[in-house]
Amino acid sequence: MIDRVLKKFARLKSADKHQGLTLRSPLSGITSSETPSPDHHSDSERVSRIWEKRAAEKSSNNPPVVAWTDSSLVQRHYIHPIISGKPEDNWLIWIKNTYFKNPVRKALSLGCGDGCLERHAVALNIAGQFEAYDISAGATCIAEQKAAELKIEKNINYHSADLNTVKLSPEACDVVFAAMSLHHIDNLEHLLQEIRRTLKPGGLFILNEFVGPNRFQWTKKQTDIANDLMAILPEKYRYCHIRGEIKDRIYQPTIASMIETDPSEAVRSEEIIPIVTSMFDIVHHKKYGGTILNPLLEGIVSNFSENDENAMALLKMVFYIEKCLIDEQVLPSDFDLIVCKKTT
Repeated sequence: MIDRVLKKFARLKSADKHQGLTLRSPLSGITSSETPSPDHHSDSERVSRIWEKRAAEKSSNNPPVVAWTDSSLVQRHYIHPIISGKPEDNWLIWIKNTYFKNPVRKALSLGCGDGCLERHAVALNIAGQFEAYDISAGATCIAEQKAAELKIEKNINYHSADLNTVKLSPEACDVVFAAMSLHHIDNLEHLLQEIRRTLKPGGLFILNEFVGPNRFQWTKKQTDIANDLMAILPEKYRYCHIRGEIKDRIYQPTIASMIETDPSEAVRSEEIIPIVTSMFDIVHHKKYGGTILNPLLEGIVSNFSENDENAMALLKMVFYIEKCLIDEQVLPSDFDLIVCKKTT
């Protein structure tokens, strides 16, 4: 089985090199502008309810980890070493050590959810004051409660607003953070212009984002490789905690099902980098993958344990394969950390 997978990777690399195949295929003619929402206000209300529910579940329960980026095992053995070079230093610690030896006066967090980023950033002394925005008033209420529990409520002001239409104060912030929020924004041009406007001269815009295919329309190459790797995993590692059954294959979701689940999910994700690079100067760009790991490990990542030698061997093999495919430009990276400044 492994020989068959490796031979397929070799063929894919050869095809890209000699036939000039596009590494990130466009969506078969489907774009955000071609499927406009008939009622943006209605969609915004639904998205707000979705994120209020998710923030409440995260706060009150202890559900199994289902997303690859939320796994502490994946973080320590794959994501953190790529970003910071240290298993225990996450992306925000790396940002602190690289750019904020001394705290700045004011920071802005966009799409703050339950406020995890702001609480961590205040603890790291990145900024004296945070302004934080989320579409869900319920989520910001939870964030306020959590800040109060830590007695840092004076350091963070929470606001409920739709980032597709938000207006930000001019030259008010030293740094703007967007962590897994831009890929939920339809009106990217408006929000990025507002970010440019609110940054002080020399201020930083830092985004940690999913930048893969819109609406999770995985490429055939991506799903073929992920499914070949899925076939290697023993059944005990493939129990899906989302569906309550064994995960046998990865299927590309339909656009309709994506919109039904969350109208904002990955609405223009593959356009983020082109638009950001046209409006900002890139200072640092770290690509940490997820192209295979995201669809492969969704729902099953919590089945792997550091105490299980076989599980760790399988995971490290998958980590290595994905990194090689991205480094050799067989596949793009679907998750990136980007630090930029507004163009002058």
